[in-house]
Amino acid sequence: MRIDFRFKQEDPYAPIAGRYLSEYGPGPDGLLLPTRFEERFFDVKDATTLLFESVATYSNFRRFSAEVKIVPEQPLEGQP
Repeated sequence: MRIDFRFKQEDPYAPIAGRYLSEYGPGPDGLLLPTRFEERFFDVKDATTLLFESVATYSNFRRFSAEVKIVPEQPLEGQP
């Protein structure tokens, strides 16, 4: 599975564009676990100017257990 998220913020004080790329693969017990993550940030005015880049790879997963609970959305304080 792959998630590719791109964004652009043209704020006059912090104009930035970026991309997050996450890749997942089967791990122990058939769970999807992260295998690779990339993030890149660019100057909005010149998309060829790379401001920051990070790449992480994950390996050596061990067996573990996890519990996931989906709860209804809670309203913010002061909101109906």
